[in-house]
Amino acid sequence: MEKRRRRLFAGVDLFTLWLFGAWSLYVVLVYPSVAALAAPFSRVLAEGIRFFILAAPAMFLIYGVRSTLRLGPLGPALKAGALVSLAWIAGSAAFGLTLQGLSLSTAKLDLVFWLTTFSVSCLSEEIAFRGTLLRGWLESGRRWAIPVSALCFVFIHVPGWVVRDMFSSPLEWVITPASIFILGLVIGWLYTRYRSIWPGVMLHAANNFAAAVLV
Repeated sequence: MEKRRRRLFAGVDLFTLWLFGAWSLYVVLVYPSVAALAAPFSRVLAEGIRFFILAAPAMFLIYGVRSTLRLGPLGPALKAGALVSLAWIAGSAAFGLTLQGLSLSTAKLDLVFWLTTFSVSCLSEEIAFRGTLLRGWLESGRRWAIPVSALCFVFIHVPGWVVRDMFSSPLEWVITPASIFILGLVIGWLYTRYRSIWPGVMLHAANNFAAAVLV
């Protein structure tokens, strides 16, 4: 059993290296060509690649599909996910509309958004960061698992921010990483509380929805 656990944790650590190496190379070298393709094909292809890099190795090589998705009784977990998601949307709206001077728009809420950014993207990232990294570090007794997994969640976004030149002011380089770090902490707590990725998937989707409508 102990030998199996060591192999499992070594697999998680190797997955961490794969995650950042493969994703950074993809964003820098391949994503610009993918983004140049005709929509919506480019967005669908990008999400397929995201799933292949972030989720597929974890599901099929480390914990397995059933263990990763854990589709057992989910009532309390889903209730918690729904409540926290609603609170997150309300807080994001209050912060964005009052302090950041943003406005509401539904222009980005097309079918492709619901099939990619709202669903597949969230599932892929939650499988990688909570269902694999956080889970593996918690099971190995690493007390820093939640904050470090939240930091990793921030850092995985950095190559995309740089390549897409997303921020126009230094303040955005503070607000956005800080909000994603807080999001990672909250999702990490949800995972440790319910041992399920699904509350985190719900909150992650709520965050992406808020980011899409606050412009």
